Amino acid sequence: MKQLIIIIATLLLNSTVFAAATPSHQIDGVWEVRYDASNTPSSHIRITTQKNGELIGVIEEAYPRPGENPSPNCTKCEGANKDKPIVGMTVLWGMMPDGTNQWSQGHVLNAENGKIYSGKMTLSKDGKTLDLRGYVFQPVFGATSTWHKIK
Repeated sequence: MKQLIIIIATLLLNSTVFAAATPSHQIDGVWEVRYDASNTPSSHIRITTQKNGELIGVIEEAYPRPGENPSPNCTKCEGANKDKPIVGMTVLWGMMPDGTNQWSQGHVLNAENGKIYSGKMTLSKDGKTLDLRGYVFQPVFGATSTWHKIK
């Protein structure tokens, strides 16, 4: 009887760990970010989950607006990113799991204005959209961008 209880407890623990890990598997991949006004693609960002659970997002492709530099650099960035190419730049880091389908404690770089914001994210239940909230001080002082998963 004792062995049966241990087996059942082990199975329950393993299924709980698997369920908690599922959102990370859903969030890993390429996400399309769109310009607000025109709803056209601005970039593709690859999100990967690190061994410690942290999410990292790197720009894989950029889609400048007509008339803009086809190979944009982050001219408004400061520090190490100043004037660096946007493609290949890490723009999302430090996001840690914060419940089911949620991550927080992270940072996001807006390559258009060069500013770094605190961030939190929520993955939709179907895994197709991701709401990223960038903010200063508190989430109420920010804006949300919805990213779309690319298959």
